[in-house]
Amino acid sequence: MNCQNNEFMRKITVLLFLLIYALAATAQTLPEMQIQTLTGKDVNVAAIAGNGKPVMMLFYATWCKPAANQLKAITRQYADWQKETGVQMIVVSVDKAQDRQKLQNVFKQNNWKYDVLLDTDGALKRAMTVQMIPHLFIINGRGEVVKSHRGYTDGAESRIAEELKNIL
Repeated sequence: MNCQNNEFMRKITVLLFLLIYALAATAQTLPEMQIQTLTGKDVNVAAIAGNGKPVMMLFYATWCKPAANQLKAITRQYADWQKETGVQMIVVSVDKAQDRQKLQNVFKQNNWKYDVLLDTDGALKRAMTVQMIPHLFIINGRGEVVKSHRGYTDGAESRIAEELKNIL
């Protein structure tokens, strides 16, 4: 009877391991939801990616200095990254609706020409389980989130560039 219990426990352990592995291997995808752009157009978030090219999605706020620093650092490299990988940059602003003009001014002053989504109610932030700003997601050409970076440290761009090249 003891040998049977050991065999049963071994099988259960193997099954649990396989289940955990399968759940961990499931890639996060962008949620099916409508959100408005800074220009007032409604877009389906899930349709942003999946055209065969990578996407960087940065959760940003005008009040967050590290987010501004990350966007400035990305801007310095972005043209090269686009040439090498075809990457598209999407900025998701978590600023309040009344700060829309401030957001437009910040982008104009910095000459940032990225597509901007307005997540004024935090629905996309919750759906993507964003806990802090900035938060950068790297999404492959099939629309799967393959990398996630919480916060920002100077020099992180070289790691981002390598990750973009590796998902092609």
